Amino acid sequence: MKNLEYRTMTKKAKRVKHMYLTLGDKKAIIIECGDAAAILLDYYYSKIGVPDFKHTDKKASFALGWSERKAKDIRLKLIRANYIYQETTKSNRGRKIITTYLGRAAVREVISCTALEEKTEEYFTQLLEIPNDIADIEEDVVYASS
Repeated sequence: MKNLEYRTMTKKAKRVKHMYLTLGDKKAIIIECGDAAAILLDYYYSKIGVPDFKHTDKKASFALGWSERKAKDIRLKLIRANYIYQETTKSNRGRKIITTYLGRAAVREVISCTALEEKTEEYFTQLLEIPNDIADIEEDVVYASS
């Protein structure tokens, strides 16, 4: 019976061998964001090993048979729920680089590091402003002559 079922499957279905999200993770995503979000996130996880893969709505919509707008809406829903985080930077040559982080743990780590960097930057700017204040104070101090 299994051989008969295997032969009737499409080529695309035969290629799908891995479950990238556990059933518990899928259930949590479905409850929070919907079933389409679990499908999209599983698609993104399946592309982790592909070098230089760009997580675009156009590619996802083509692969999943959705409209581009639906893929974008679901991706934004996953971003709001902290399952996906996309960081945009520019290279020295002016090329746009989008780094995509997948999974709640990775997103939480990136967000906390980003917040820590901002706090550290504020702290150092405050430290750099202190010597100017000290110099102002020294000018105001009148030294007693002996």
